[in-house]
Amino acid sequence: MRAFIAFELPEVLRSALATLSIGLQASLRGVPLSWVPPRNMHLTLRFLGEIRHSQAAALGEALQTIAGHPVQLAVRLSTLGAFPGVQHPRVLWAGLHAPAALATLAAQVEQAAMAAGLPAAERPFMPHLTLARVRRQATPAQLTGVAAALAAHPLPALNATLGELVLFESQLKAGGAVYNPLVRASLRSTKG
Repeated sequence: MRAFIAFELPEVLRSALATLSIGLQASLRGVPLSWVPPRNMHLTLRFLGEIRHSQAAALGEALQTIAGHPVQLAVRLSTLGAFPGVQHPRVLWAGLHAPAALATLAAQVEQAAMAAGLPAAERPFMPHLTLARVRRQATPAQLTGVAAALAAHPLPALNATLGELVLFESQLKAGGAVYNPLVRASLRSTKG
């Protein structure tokens, strides 16, 4: 099965990103982009790729252990950007300011993935929320307005608390990806 580990987004954050996405879609009309539906928006800690059921079971147990340590994860929307950069975008994203505890959690998830027999992640963790992906047929000329469109759409000053780690199965269907939660692990609050 194809899988990843992520935080589901609180509704207030998902709603703000949906509004932002609508504005960006209007600004970038005609640009060949695949927009992430708000229901699929999440904060990926580790893309796993194809895994076996035994690996999913081991990762599910690890997530319960990781989530059992008290932590408070308040995040704030920070900036809009693109990978690998705004001049040659492939992915449009909203960045997050997050406490050091988020990077620590991502490192623990990475260790769990490697303990389950998966290779090390290809890239270091960078907290971001994917808004859209550039389609293969896009030409450089079609992408010239992306940087200006991102600069013209300020992010709302919005804080949210992340509370649940999820191991998702990702099924690629004709209408887009469908994410099925396999394991949910609620973080233990530092308040009590």
